[in-house]
Amino acid sequence: MGTVIESSSASPDVRQGYIGTAVSAAQDCLARIGMHVQDVDLLINIGVFRGENIVEPAIASLIQQRLGMNPDPVGNEHLRRTSFSFDINDGECGFLAAASVVDAFLKSGAAKHALIVAGDVHPSESDHPGFPFR
Repeated sequence: MGTVIESSSASPDVRQGYIGTAVSAAQDCLARIGMHVQDVDLLINIGVFRGENIVEPAIASLIQQRLGMNPDPVGNEHLRRTSFSFDINDGECGFLAAASVVDAFLKSGAAKHALIVAGDVHPSESDHPGFPFR
């Protein structure tokens, strides 16, 4: 069986900033299919335009932290697994690259569920009429 996209979502409220927008869309996406955030094994962030031009640390880890996605499996014996997160910066091909990586993780058995996110907002995090994302 191939990889299946079970849900997608978008958050139009860019006032939340890059991370807040990605988190809001991720929460909605998971709620649509009744999946708990703790069941996600892999989080990949693919955004290009980052709030405040943050590059490091990896934005995926900040999104993972805000989602509360298995943040400290060593310090919390109740967590069932560790979630792995990282960024893929591949411009307009970011989603395709991430989907390919997810497919490899799923086929190898290293992950059961993955989440691909982006929170593209203007780096100044304010409205700009010429910015191509809404």
